[in-house]
Amino acid sequence: MDQANKLDLLGRFFGLFLLAFVVCLAAFAFLNFIKLLSHSFIVFDVSKQEIEIMNTLRKSINIIFTALLLLSIGCSSTGSKKDKKYSLMNFHLEMPPDESGRTGYVPIYRAAPVQVCVSKEAFLDVGYVAQASVVEAIGGFSIRIQFNEIGAKRFQSITTQNRGRRIAIYSNFDDSRWLGAPTIDRTVHDGVFVFTPDATREEADRIVEGINNVAEELAKPYVF
Repeated sequence: MDQANKLDLLGRFFGLFLLAFVVCLAAFAFLNFIKLLSHSFIVFDVSKQEIEIMNTLRKSINIIFTALLLLSIGCSSTGSKKDKKYSLMNFHLEMPPDESGRTGYVPIYRAAPVQVCVSKEAFLDVGYVAQASVVEAIGGFSIRIQFNEIGAKRFQSITTQNRGRRIAIYSNFDDSRWLGAPTIDRTVHDGVFVFTPDATREEADRIVEGINNVAEELAKPYVF
């Protein structure tokens, strides 16, 4: 058995293991949800601690699904795909600072950093991007993000309800940093988001290439 087949079998084994773990965790979360729901019918209230537990379970499931996605991408990176590069991108909404621990300040623009308070939980991420491109703009270039159907609806809702707030964009490529925080000035109906990144043209090309590679992988039917 050659090295490529060994790596493929190893990837399939870990993929199945992670999938089984995700299914078990999801079942556990569902049982806890039923328990909390029945409790709420009795006392007409759910404690703050119980809500925090459910939020923690939901976040854990999201993290594991993300790990499963990255594993599937990694397992498919054999042969000619070894040179493929991937980029991650998260979109965070500006929020008023509070003491809940759900918000935090992030530095925007490296040359003259501006601290922007945002939600720590992204409202959209690279999984909702259908296509990305670098487009020419007056005096430079911009990154154009086209969200998929679900992402477009979510983006329309966010831009409708939060006009005047900023959207902070974080990307993980060869580097990891905040790329910008443009202000929402209108409702976006078509799922297209264009912004000027704090990046060189070469970095922008690299980010876009990586996002499109992720979108391509996600469009494929996953097979262990």
